[in-house]
Parts: sequence; structure tokens; C-alpha cells
Amino acid sequence: MIDTVIEYLSAYLGAKAAGIASRAGNEADGLVDSNLSKVYDWVKSKLRHLPFADAAMRNLEAHPDERAAQEMVAGCLDRVLAENPELASELAELVENIQQSDYQNNVQSVASKTGPAIGGDVNFHTGSGAAAVQMGDVAITSHPQVHP
Repeated sequence: MIDTVIEYLSAYLGAKAAGIASRAGNEADGLVDSNLSKVYDWVKSKLRHLPFADAAMRNLEAHPDERAAQEMVAGCLDRVLAENPELASELAELVENIQQSDYQNNVQSVASKTGPAIGGDVNFHTGSGAAAVQMGDVAITSHPQVHP
């Protein structure tokens, strides 16, 4: 589950950095964006109690496509969940909300070897240490092999 959360966070932060996450084109995209935001807020709030985790989150925010930044946050999240196993169900519910909003609102979702792609008019692609955002024929990515 942690890998999925990190992929969602990286895609969300990449889209946010590109300035398109908050400008979702329709209600379904808005719901997915809202649920991604909730996962981000939840993770950030849980990690702030670890002295080094705040720096890890800031690093991921600045570099969402860098594998080292993703692994730092994943390690912090793993520690929080190990120390507080009851939090795993909260996080699982938030992830499920993303997947349900994706399904219920007929938002395209593709799981592939490079990670999930979520969105309607906006697709978030993650995996292999890279995040990308695609709107129509335009893709913003640092990974040359991201395909819709």
C-alpha cells in the first residue's frame, strides 16, 4: 500500500507543481483531485511528528519525480505505520476513496507496469521513479517512456 500512496503523492505533487491539479476540468477530476489532496494532507499530518520526516516531505514536494525523495517519504510512512498499526486502516480507506471516485465517476484508470494513471481529461502517470501529467496531447514528464 505504501508504494501506491507514494505513486499517488508523486503524481499529485507533480500535477500541483505544473499548476493543473487545482484546475480539474470536470466534476470527476475534481473528486479524484480532492481525494488525492486528502491523502497528501493525511500523510503530511502523520509525518510531521517525526523530526526528519518534515524535510523528507519538503524534498518530495520539490522533487516529486525523484526516486530518492519518494523512498525517503516511503520510509517515514513505513515507520509511522509500524509504530501505529491502526493508522493503516485510515490510509487504506483514503486510497480506496481515490479508487472508488475513479470508478464511480467513470474516470479512466489504467494500472500498468509503470504505475497507475488516473484522471478524465487529466491523466497522472507514476512509476519507475517518475511522475507525469497529461492533458490531451500534452504531457509534462521527466520520464521519456510514459504513455497514456
